[in-house]
Amino acid sequence: MFNEQVRLDEKLEESRTVATAARVSEDAGQQQLARMMDEQPAQIKTIETLRRQVEASNNAALDAQALLRANQDRPAIFQLPSSHLF
Repeated sequence: MFNEQVRLDEKLEESRTVATAARVSEDAGQQQLARMMDEQPAQIKTIETLRRQVEASNNAALDAQALLRANQDRPAIFQLPSSHLF
């Protein structure tokens, strides 16, 4: 009977240790989640800023392409005849 009581006490202590570790782990998880939620608006703002920069860069590239095509299609008015080359 005494040995059984000791075994039960040890089992109870082990269970308490496991429960304490689980609570500590849960608290750490909740703190990490709170930090991530705090950081989310800044991350969303950064992503939106980058998206706008990529869009502006893409629009500038499209404008440059259109200008290049327009210049290639335009006849060369100011070209000198090849006989004027040195």
